Amino acid sequence: MRATAQELEQVIRAARRSRQVLLATVNEAGEPSFTPIQECRLTDETRVSIKAWTDIPPLESRDGHTKMALLIWDTREGHGYQLAGHAIRSQTSAPFSSYTQIEEQEHLPQVQREILMEVDSIEDLQFGGRESWQS
Repeated sequence: MRATAQELEQVIRAARRSRQVLLATVNEAGEPSFTPIQECRLTDETRVSIKAWTDIPPLESRDGHTKMALLIWDTREGHGYQLAGHAIRSQTSAPFSSYTQIEEQEHLPQVQREILMEVDSIEDLQFGGRESWQS
């Protein structure tokens, strides 16, 4: 079942309330990476903008490895969500060494990236069960 814009908005509201929000990616070798995010917001009915300080390389150097997930967990409620999708665009949005524009390199140490993610599915996670919406 496809996630509706209303359901996606509900997940983004939960992410704003939670302190446990991670961006999960996998590199070409299959090694996972988890990065705490600073901010996420809904940009339209199926896309989310994510800001995070990360060492994830720019999309152009990832050889098609654009799949990612946003993990949201509320420890008090024992409930959370996983947004699975793929990156459409990423850009460096923080100044680096006093410059407002930097040239993208294959690998820079921790830079602030803004990533636009197309959401393919939402997993409703809770102790004792889960529910899934697929697009």
